[in-house]
Amino acid sequence: MRTWRVVVVGVVILSLGLIVASALLFDWGPLWRAWRGPLAVRSVGSWMGGIDAPQGPLQRVGLQLSGLVSQFLVALLIAYAAPRHVRRMADSLSGGSRAIARSFAIGLLFTVALAAIILLASLSVHMFPVPILLSVIVFLAALVGVVALAYQMGRLLLTRAAWAHESPLASLGLGTLILYGLTQVPFFGLLVLLALSLTGVGAALSTRFGSRERWSLAPLVEETSA
Repeated sequence: MRTWRVVVVGVVILSLGLIVASALLFDWGPLWRAWRGPLAVRSVGSWMGGIDAPQGPLQRVGLQLSGLVSQFLVALLIAYAAPRHVRRMADSLSGGSRAIARSFAIGLLFTVALAAIILLASLSVHMFPVPILLSVIVFLAALVGVVALAYQMGRLLLTRAAWAHESPLASLGLGTLILYGLTQVPFFGLLVLLALSLTGVGAALSTRFGSRERWSLAPLVEETSA
């Protein structure tokens, strides 16, 4: 128990360290600005004729921490809006690495199939809204699935540290901190974000968005026979 508490504290410190280090140590000029996008620069001079200059260290740290807070608030909103669905998706990921690998594989296969569907739909003028609609659905599935993954990761660590009796928000916050820290490492973070998104999509699909109902056309058959 004591060992796991030390592990939890160490993970928190390490995650915060990754967030701060990615802001302070990975300012590689054009490479860093390409990674961060428009938020990596600030306007210097008048608002009409200013030039772009890199953000200072404290400003970059502030952006990182604000990103962490905003991500936690989004996760909190999803958890309050659909707590049972998040719990069921988290339970589907509680089987260890095998369950996570299964969700990742499902998400990867679905994404490949979806890309083919979007390509075919884009060839028809009448189907032009379909790619947009499918992209939104996949984004929402990945978002909710990653929230469930963050909750499960935090819950697992706090359970082993005998802190599971705390609020579920503690589990959600701990998991969000860990995942956010991993995604902030330049270049490597992109791979982590992709893997998390695919795993989230797989968790959402395997549980039918947390409903635990099977994907089946049986209800249509019953209605037809009736």
